[in-house]
Amino acid sequence: MDSANFPVFANLVLAAQCCIAAYMDFRHRQLPNFLCLSVFGTGIVAGLVTHDITWVGLSLAHAVLALLVGIALFAGAVIGGGDAKFYAALAVWLPLKYGFLMLGAVAVFGFILALAWFPLRARIAAMAPDPATAKEFRKVPFGLAIAAGGWFTYFVSTGLWGLQL
Repeated sequence: MDSANFPVFANLVLAAQCCIAAYMDFRHRQLPNFLCLSVFGTGIVAGLVTHDITWVGLSLAHAVLALLVGIALFAGAVIGGGDAKFYAALAVWLPLKYGFLMLGAVAVFGFILALAWFPLRARIAAMAPDPATAKEFRKVPFGLAIAAGGWFTYFVSTGLWGLQL
C-alpha cells in the first residue's frame, strides 16, 4: 500500500474500531482495555505514516489532556472509566488543535443519542442479558457518541471529504 492511500485505509480501520466500540458499549456496557489499546496503537501508527513525529507528539498531548479530564469526570461519576480511556485513545488520532472540534462533535452526537435514548431506555433495559443489570442498561452508553464524534473528527481532518481543516 502506498502512503497516498493510507488515509483511506486508516479511516476504515478507525471506523471499524469505532463500530466495535459502539457495539460493545451498547450491548455489554463495556469498552474493553484491549480495544482502547488497539485504537491508541493504530492512531500512533497512522500518525507516523501520514504525518511526522511532531504531529504524533501533539496527538499524544491531546490524549494525555483528554485522559486527565476523563479521570476527573470518572471520579465525579459523570462518565464511566471505559469512556474516559476510549476518548483518550481516540484523541491520539488527532493533534491538540482538533481537541475542541472533537469535543464538540462528541457533544453533538451525545445530544442526538440522548434525544433518541430516553424515550427508548425502558425497552433497551429489557434487553439486558441479566435482569440484575437492567438498571445499568437504562444509562446512556456514551461510548456510541465518543466513537461517532471521534471518527467524524478524524474523517473531516483527513480531508477525504474535501473539507480539510
